[in-house]
Amino acid sequence: MSKTVKFSIKGKILLIIIPLLICSFTISSYISVISSRKNIFNISSQFMRYRMEQLNNYAASQWVNLQKSGFSNNPVYTKIVEQSIESYARGMIRRDSEYIFAVDNYGVLMFSTADINYNQKEWKTVQNSIPYLNSNLFEYTISDHRYIGLSEYIPEFNWEIFIIENKKVFTKEIWELTYFQILIFAISLIIIILGLLMALKITLGPIQRIRKAIHDIAVDKKFSRKIKIEYPDEIGELAFEFNEMTYNLDLTYSQLKKYAIDEAIAKKEVFIRENETLDVLGKASEYKDAETGAHITRVSSYSLILSESYGLSQDMRDLLYMAAPLHDIGKLGVPDSILLKPGRLTPEEIETMKEHTSIGYKILVNSSSKYLKAGAVIAISHHEKFDGTGYPRGLEGEDIPVFGRIVSIADVFDALTTKRPYKDAWPFEKAVNFIKEEKGKHFDPVFVDLFIENLSKIRQIFDNHSNT
Repeated sequence: MSKTVKFSIKGKILLIIIPLLICSFTISSYISVISSRKNIFNISSQFMRYRMEQLNNYAASQWVNLQKSGFSNNPVYTKIVEQSIESYARGMIRRDSEYIFAVDNYGVLMFSTADINYNQKEWKTVQNSIPYLNSNLFEYTISDHRYIGLSEYIPEFNWEIFIIENKKVFTKEIWELTYFQILIFAISLIIIILGLLMALKITLGPIQRIRKAIHDIAVDKKFSRKIKIEYPDEIGELAFEFNEMTYNLDLTYSQLKKYAIDEAIAKKEVFIRENETLDVLGKASEYKDAETGAHITRVSSYSLILSESYGLSQDMRDLLYMAAPLHDIGKLGVPDSILLKPGRLTPEEIETMKEHTSIGYKILVNSSSKYLKAGAVIAISHHEKFDGTGYPRGLEGEDIPVFGRIVSIADVFDALTTKRPYKDAWPFEKAVNFIKEEKGKHFDPVFVDLFIENLSKIRQIFDNHSNT
């Protein structure tokens, strides 16, 4: 029987550290090349500075000679000297990408060794040049082209002389070295990554399988999942303990599933009973009305349309739909002589009728059911008016709960289009016009607009009522 080779976690980590050391060596080599690149750049900068000093010295010597000759005030001789400086500058040009030019104090171009498309409008841009890296050179932008160089003021001629070179050409040799080093670095990096992948595959393979097993348990509830024990190392011991844990979890999960099913059944029964209670309460509030359940069903349907268009959440829409039938539950406390009176009510009877809002609120408010609590809010607020002239509290605008503002329109519209002991049913169009007329007065303008936008759905519910 062959002896099993054991690899500890420490040994596997060493397999990762070795490639990292190789990577560190590569980076160190790259840093040394960057240093060489910087030296090359500094040499180029110093050479440009040297040529500027030569040109400056030449211009100064020409000015001295002009002074000694006594012709410094003669424009002809001054022009000759300026042309001599320009000729000297042309002789300093090494390649086509270099330029030497001079401008006066006003930015007017005095001479240029080649056409660089410079114009006087760019003088401020040239003056506001930015330092290039950490050198003594500057970066200039002329006619959307970038140049690297320097400038120096010659007081004898009131000139600013520039020695510049196209930025791409100036940095070409430096970038070529950089690209070469980047290529070496990339190749080294690829080799290191391949080595790391092999090491990680050996090291993390078992761990990945444990992670997959944990995922199956967390997502798919596969508590029967087992992990193959490959090596008798620390990860192998972990896999063994994991298998023991999943076995115990499987037993526990089976018990919890049974408890959950029993609880779900109990909750469903409670929900059914609660809905039955809401239905009974809603019908009880209308039991003296020939319409009975039809009125509360339509009010709930109209309210649902407005709440959907308004953008209430699904939970809030469901809550409103279930609680809206309770809006007139307080009518149970209104005497039949008033509630069923066929004619107009007296002022005293009207005040008694108004009390149904407060009665309904008192009946429902102390319940632990969210539906009954919502019904209490609707009961006491569905006769408030947007302009503050409603009852029982005289609330105004958005101080009226949103459920109350919605049910207010639904209740009034259905009451108008339904025959009552004291009135005939209004035609659909007449009731709609009334809703429009009361916009901003009785009803919230927002919900009036939503009511009009959804007239086709409102009409469908109305027609179904008419055909029933």
